[in-house]
Amino acid sequence: MSYGPEHILAFAPTRSGKGVGLVIPTLLSWEESAVIYDIKGENYTKTAGFRAKYGQVCFKFSPVEDGSSARFNPLAEVRLFTPRDVSDAQNIADMIIRSGEDSPMERHWEDTAASLTTGMILHVCYNAASEGRVACLADLAAHFTRPGIDFRETLSEMLSFPHDPHFKRSWSTPSGLKTATHPGVSEKAQEMLDKESKELSGVLSTAKTALALYSDPLVARNTSASDFTIDDLVNYERPVSLYLVVPPSDKIRMRRLIRLMFTMVVNRLTERMAFDGAEQKRNKHRLLFLIDEFPSLNRMEIFADALSYMAGYGLKAYLITQDIRQIVDAYGQNESIVSNCHMRIAYAPNQFDTAELLSKMTGTRTVQKASFNFSGSRFSPVMSHVNGTVDHVERPLMTADEVMRLRPPLKAGNGSSEEIVAPGDMLIFVSGHFPILGMQMLYFFDQELQRRASIPPPVRLQTLDGLSIINQRPIDRTSNVISRPELGDNEEITSHDSTVRLKVSFKSRGVVTIGELAEKSVVPTSTIRYWETIGLLPKPVRVSGQRRYALDAVRRLAVLRLAQACGFRLEEMRHLLHGFGPSVYDPWSVAGSGTQKAAGT
Repeated sequence: MSYGPEHILAFAPTRSGKGVGLVIPTLLSWEESAVIYDIKGENYTKTAGFRAKYGQVCFKFSPVEDGSSARFNPLAEVRLFTPRDVSDAQNIADMIIRSGEDSPMERHWEDTAASLTTGMILHVCYNAASEGRVACLADLAAHFTRPGIDFRETLSEMLSFPHDPHFKRSWSTPSGLKTATHPGVSEKAQEMLDKESKELSGVLSTAKTALALYSDPLVARNTSASDFTIDDLVNYERPVSLYLVVPPSDKIRMRRLIRLMFTMVVNRLTERMAFDGAEQKRNKHRLLFLIDEFPSLNRMEIFADALSYMAGYGLKAYLITQDIRQIVDAYGQNESIVSNCHMRIAYAPNQFDTAELLSKMTGTRTVQKASFNFSGSRFSPVMSHVNGTVDHVERPLMTADEVMRLRPPLKAGNGSSEEIVAPGDMLIFVSGHFPILGMQMLYFFDQELQRRASIPPPVRLQTLDGLSIINQRPIDRTSNVISRPELGDNEEITSHDSTVRLKVSFKSRGVVTIGELAEKSVVPTSTIRYWETIGLLPKPVRVSGQRRYALDAVRRLAVLRLAQACGFRLEEMRHLLHGFGPSVYDPWSVAGSGTQKAAGT
């Protein structure tokens, strides 16, 4: 393992001992932060115990496990109310939509779906922020498919949704007018509304397909909150190790999520370079990306581009592939992955193109070649003349077939009892140095590494809370939960229509929160707030700044949903409800005459 800034690329076919000879020894000796793509979970089992025991904070993010995974919410990394919100949303949308399979036929649909998803991310994030929570990817997916609501209706809501009802952000329209709607959201909504129905249908289908993963309740749960932030990986008091554990059965399905996480980390940590005078300010810890089966994640533009400069930000890549063809298939003939990795390691390859590449990388050497010519009568027992010459010619240091015959690790046993009993050979290439023919270093032949690997992994689920490490909070105790904890029976409330403050009993008044109303009426909270804004629902009372609705609002929402299902437009729905008097919905009336007297009415 090299501790310098240079990146490492390893060519190691399956069952060649790359886990025990490359990955595990690296993780048992690398002292700083790391993000590890751990397909089988073996690396976490063998190395997390040692890393945690000797001062690191270890997270196992396994999105398909129930109750034993750390959590990470990509949307929590969107920096709302800052100039960075749009760029954060664009980066996330781009990786959610793009699969890494470059198809000219799909490029238009992916580009347009990424544009739509950018606006939708901003919409759900600001909508959630106004309710005191943090949106997650399951919220995003749900907003594309709302039961009983046409998508054009959703776009119409986004076009004028009050993300900043008090105009604190100083947003403005292209004409210079103040607006409570995020300009990025209204722009993307109008862009989609301007499209023909067939094209919009294709764009919507592309976005829904990319977000289908988050309908899985396990994935939704494990991406609904964050136990750490990206900045924690390099600037927490202690180094942090993040294991991305994905079982082989879910590897393809989880690909977009893993790609998203790697891209977010690299983007965020290479965003800017700070200086203190002429000296660069460095993060507290360097960060190693150890990615086994790297090409299986398909083409990641960030790695194709960032390998050339990310070392300057304290980021180091250790990429493992089975052969060169996998890299060429993902990144093209003119790929820059190999050239940007200054250290290359190779086990005996199974594929001839890789063997040819390695043969060329070993270079050539000069050898002596002797030739002899004989002359004289063909029937003579002894030739009359013999001429001998010695030439100096070049030949590959190792031919392709010699590379393919590198000694593999010696194995004993059969089936599940098969194990490596002796190391094999390996080639090591370091820029500026002669190639090295060496021997694999297997961790279980080293007493110290074997001791480190025997330490059991941590079982505690934890969250980084400032400078403290606390037990992972239950999902309904994080800031991402839709409804806040219930208020007490007696709380101070304020009406929108009066400055009168009074003490009342909530249980006797029959009022509900916006989350409860959404659950009872099967109408999303964002729709309830929008209908309230345009006058289809009367404004509710406020309790400590939070909406409180009378139970009669459930009936009104049922009527609105029925009208919407029958094809009524918003203006027609407003006319339909014109006969509903204020007293039918007035939440103050349900408290009874005693409350009215208390209010002085």
